[in-house]
Amino acid sequence: AGLRMREFERLFACATSLNLDGEAMLAPDPVDQLLLQLMHFHKDGLGGWRCLFDINLLCLEVTRISGWQEFWRRAAVEGIETSCWLSLTVADAMFPGAVPGTVVPQLERLAKPWLFRQLATKCSTEFVWHKRNIVGLLASALLLGDFKRKLRIICGVFWPSRDFLCRYYVRGHSVSFVFLLCLLIAHWLLFVLPGGLIRRTVGPRIWTGIDRG
Repeated sequence: AGLRMREFERLFACATSLNLDGEAMLAPDPVDQLLLQLMHFHKDGLGGWRCLFDINLLCLEVTRISGWQEFWRRAAVEGIETSCWLSLTVADAMFPGAVPGTVVPQLERLAKPWLFRQLATKCSTEFVWHKRNIVGLLASALLLGDFKRKLRIICGVFWPSRDFLCRYYVRGHSVSFVFLLCLLIAHWLLFVLPGGLIRRTVGPRIWTGIDRG
């Protein structure tokens, strides 16, 4: 449905073991937690004091463990430098001193050019095909980074396999070629048109037909 972390296995390998009320669990290490919070902060429109306060505390912790070099590396690997730069710029303005002076300039060098960064403030970090139409997905690929990987996903979603269409829309049932073509057209509508328009027009008919199938 969307992007997966490039270093998904490393996320768990670096996780911290915790015990809460007798229950064992894993939590991301401070660097990964900071990256996740920065992405959520951007996704939520660069607003919210609770998230900002968490970012402030995580920045202090990453500084304590000397983790900024690893932070830059992970941000570059995942292609999220622009989102990190936007969120840390706001956090640094609200909590001066929590972010070391070299961090934001370094991210600025890694991030997209100035105009792209300004436009990126209006672009969602949520790269999920059934929640964003093609315009939003292309904007994410162009403005936020990781363009080639996102473009491959967009192309794959635009021309899905027969198996995907059957599994996603008719619960895995086999369908005729004509009905498969209808599913493909419906899929294109979901992908190309704004989600609100689909929900208010053809969406109820599509999903009612699927439920009956």
